[in-house]
Amino acid sequence: MAVLIDATTAEHARGIRTVILGVLGELPHVTHERTIVAAGGSLPSVEGLPIRRVALAQSRPGRLLYQRLLLPFDASRLDKGGEGIDRVLLLDAYAPLFRVHLRYAALVHDVLPLTHPQFWPPAKRLVKRRAFSSLRRVEATLLTSTEYNAREIQRLLGVKPRVIRFGCGQLTDSEADAARNSRLPEREPYLVYVGAFEPRKDVLSLIEMFDLAVSRGADSALKLVGSGDLAYVAAVKARIAASPYRERIEVVTQAPRDVALRLLRHATALIFPTLAEGFGLPILEALALGTPVVASDLDSIRSWAGDAVFYARPFDPRDWLESIAAAAASGAVHRRSGQALAAGYRWRHCVVEMLTF
Repeated sequence: MAVLIDATTAEHARGIRTVILGVLGELPHVTHERTIVAAGGSLPSVEGLPIRRVALAQSRPGRLLYQRLLLPFDASRLDKGGEGIDRVLLLDAYAPLFRVHLRYAALVHDVLPLTHPQFWPPAKRLVKRRAFSSLRRVEATLLTSTEYNAREIQRLLGVKPRVIRFGCGQLTDSEADAARNSRLPEREPYLVYVGAFEPRKDVLSLIEMFDLAVSRGADSALKLVGSGDLAYVAAVKARIAASPYRERIEVVTQAPRDVALRLLRHATALIFPTLAEGFGLPILEALALGTPVVASDLDSIRSWAGDAVFYARPFDPRDWLESIAAAAASGAVHRRSGQALAAGYRWRHCVVEMLTF
């Protein structure tokens, strides 16, 4: 028999795209069963992995049409063609409106549109609520990334998911292993943020904190790596322009993978001032590379990162400055402890667990 993997969301979501690329990169190495991937045009080919290019996935409405209505017909057609499709792995929480004869598993990254609705427009919240309801309708096996998310999903959806561990974000398993077995990289005098530019990530407060740190004598630069909502990106650039230390702040948009990882590898620390988070893959990437992390003190992050991360309370500049100073002063023991935690996160293990349903 064979499994159909819906990877079409990679066309439209940054964090989910990272997860999808990590999963597909390891998939040919961990299973001998037939797998077919439904994907859009921007997903790179993977040697040994059949990819069906879904033209509808180029637009969000088209992707939702495929996921909610057409996917079962696609699977049934492949089944009649001799592929023997019996299972569908959904790498996002959008299930078809009807079940047909297939078994489904779905990766639920988080339920933030339900727990933090202020960060999503009404239309997106409505779509997500219906998507979550569809998972119950098709009786999907639910997968998620942390025990914290599992509790929230069970509380809100009434279904207990199975926890799986991601790999180290953009790092392949071999790259993460090599970083742990190599000499720690030299740190350079800059702080780095990697992620989306949107209100939930609170990048504007990060610039405020940086200004305060430099005004008190910190000899550092700030590199903001990412892209996102156009209005918020404009607000970030306007705030940088108003900073008395604007020459020390750099925005790196659409950074290639190697550029983002190089900036993470040599930073004094990754600063992650998010206000709501499902996981936070850049945190895991930084830990795997031996880079200290200062993150918002949220249960969703503490639940998996534990003492490997320095924490600070949102909207408390003094707390952030103290934690940033502690991260900057941290030595090899702390950095290696972060790598030790990250060693438990590998895409190969993640894929094996995902396919067991």
